[in-house]
Amino acid sequence: MGDALDASEQALYNYDMGPVHDAFIQTVEDNQGQNGDVPVVVPGSAGNSCNDIAWTSAFPQITAMQHEYYGDTRTLKRKFQSLARYQEHLIGIATTGPQGTHAGLAVCDQFKDWLCGNAQSCCTHPGSTSCPVGAEMGAFNYVLGLRSMATIAAVLGNSTAAARYHHHAELATKEFHSYFYNKSVGRYGGDVGATQSLSLPALKIGSPPDVATLDQVVKTVGDDLTAINYTLAVGAVTSKILFNMYVP
Repeated sequence: MGDALDASEQALYNYDMGPVHDAFIQTVEDNQGQNGDVPVVVPGSAGNSCNDIAWTSAFPQITAMQHEYYGDTRTLKRKFQSLARYQEHLIGIATTGPQGTHAGLAVCDQFKDWLCGNAQSCCTHPGSTSCPVGAEMGAFNYVLGLRSMATIAAVLGNSTAAARYHHHAELATKEFHSYFYNKSVGRYGGDVGATQSLSLPALKIGSPPDVATLDQVVKTVGDDLTAINYTLAVGAVTSKILFNMYVP
């Protein structure tokens, strides 16, 4: 699922890949659990809890891409109920899950920023609270999944569902900043080794709440890139968005 989410957009843009992704989306639905959860790999068995959202959110995000690149509403109509079950499951976890002090944000993750640096970690100090790469990857894709669901619902003329998912996406975006921003160092998290992995997703979803914070985060990313001679210190999740982020 994670590989599909990383690669599908360029495939959909450059090639006629609609039927291939229709089949993939069908496979995801076929393996969906009763509670709405989907497995991180399909075919596979869905669990009864929150899997890695940076992988499972391929379900709503790729479905939304089918419409974005091909104008495909048929897949949206056919899969909407299954997509809603998936996203509502995560909303429930964001509301009542273990991260209760940050209600409104689901942070489930297994794989972090996949294959980032040595030992699959960008962190200078893996496991430190200053380097919450895994939680941020989950939260980042939780926001993107909600935004995809809002778009899908709007395309289908379901204004109630569109408003609901838009509301949860806005709440999650605000909570993302509250949860991950480290004011003392002007960036998300605090571990120098994971500056790119932790700050670029925040820029992608527009999490900085004001211009001053935005400018500071952009500066820290730019300084990091300059300091390491523009070496990419990211894994698969963040590498997809890196080149779309403006860093002076």
